[in-house]
Amino acid sequence: MESADLSQHTSRRFNEDMERVTTRVLQMGGFVEQQLQRAVNALVDGNSALGEEVARDDYKVNQMEVEIDEECGRIIATRQPTASDLRVIVAAMNLVNDMERMADHATGIAKTVLRMGDEPLL
Repeated sequence: MESADLSQHTSRRFNEDMERVTTRVLQMGGFVEQQLQRAVNALVDGNSALGEEVARDDYKVNQMEVEIDEECGRIIATRQPTASDLRVIVAAMNLVNDMERMADHATGIAKTVLRMGDEPLL
């Protein structure tokens, strides 16, 4: 009887951990999308102030990536997920890595806006 309760408890805790990772990945995705949109708007409008904001906020995405990767590593180490769950965790880790790279591109666009100054786009 106790082992069944423990199994349910472990599964519930694992599900909570996975939901937390999923939520954080979605939050990161929303922020990266926002960064890309702001960078493109800064480029199109020639808005150096907005470009500076985008470049300044790059650290937030880097921090999100590290935190999510650490959480995924903790889940792998403490929960010993099954193969299918492990694939989901690894996919999340790859996804946040790719999103961080997208944010780096947004920062590159923003820095280009800063270098352009008052020069027209074309």
